[in-house]
Formats: sequence, C-alpha cells, structure tokens
Amino acid sequence: MKKFFIIILRTLPLLLGAVGLYYFAENQWSPDNRPSPVSAVSATKGIGQPALDFTLSVYGRPGEKFTLSSLRGQAMILNFWATWCLPCIKEMPELLKVAKRYKSQGLKIVAVSIDKNEKLIERFFKRYPKLNAIKDEFTLVIDPKSETALQYGTARYPETYLIDRKFMIQNKFSGEQPWAAAGYMRYYQKILQK
Repeated sequence: MKKFFIIILRTLPLLLGAVGLYYFAENQWSPDNRPSPVSAVSATKGIGQPALDFTLSVYGRPGEKFTLSSLRGQAMILNFWATWCLPCIKEMPELLKVAKRYKSQGLKIVAVSIDKNEKLIERFFKRYPKLNAIKDEFTLVIDPKSETALQYGTARYPETYLIDRKFMIQNKFSGEQPWAAAGYMRYYQKILQK
C-alpha cells in the first residue's frame, strides 16, 4: 500500500503539469477562444498616450526606411506580427478587408514583422499567395531584433494598436481579431475623426 502512494505522489505532479499545459495551449491558441472587441482592449500603458515613433526598413525595398511619424495626421492600424504566428496569419485577410474598405478615408495599416530577415517573409508570401495584396495595401516593415515591439511592450503576437490622426494610441488588441466584423467599425470611426 505504501508503494502505491509513493507512485501516486510521483506521477501526480506530471499529470497535473500535463493537464495545465494542455489547458494553457487550448486557451492561448484556440481560434474559438478569440477575444471579443471589448475584452481584447487592454488597459496597458500607452493607451491615451502619443504613439512611439520608430524608423524601420521597408520590406522589399533595399535601403528604404519608414518612420511612423511620417503618417502623422492619418489614422493607422499598427500591427505587430510574424510569419510563424498562426493567429497572425489567420487575421491578415481581415486586415486586408479593412485596408481596402477604409483606404479612401485615409486609414493606413503598418505591419511590423518581427521576423529575422526578408527571406522568411518572401517564403511566407510564396506559401500564402492570397496574402500578396499585403505588399500593396500595407506599409510592411521589418523589426528583426523586436526592438520596436519591445518598445511598445508587445510580447504576444499579433498585437495591434489603433492610432488616431493626432498620433494618439486609442486602443490596443492582443491576439487574433475579426477586424472586418461590424463591432469593430466604431473603433475605426473613432480614429478616423478629424
């Protein structure tokens, strides 16, 4: 009987750890567990503050740099993503719809890839040819050392900031979002106000 309890005591932590890991993975990455617009808004530092300026290399244009403040006066969606991030990939078609719908009103999408080099992004576009429109619709820049992402406090991808025409951060969303859903239109209207 004593042996039985010793075996139970030794295997219980492993079993609990496995259950905890499974629970974390299911809740962290499940597309069915995507946050709603209200629950996704984070109350972290930065909201209500000026956007942090940065300068990064533009994807596909050797030697060309992009500075965020060059878009001052325009509403923008600042999206931190990576080619290896499944939730990032899943939300890209939604962001493309938003880019096309609000382009005429002055909404810009800046997609900051944290991938280490352009070759990884090139492979991404070969693997997902339907997303090639990103190259035309977004300003696509590379943050290979994640310095800009860290400056914004981004630790989970995708992470997205809505920045108004006054260069103020209005909202922050963590995780995959249904960007083209009707519930999000109020957020775009807010940042598009002059």
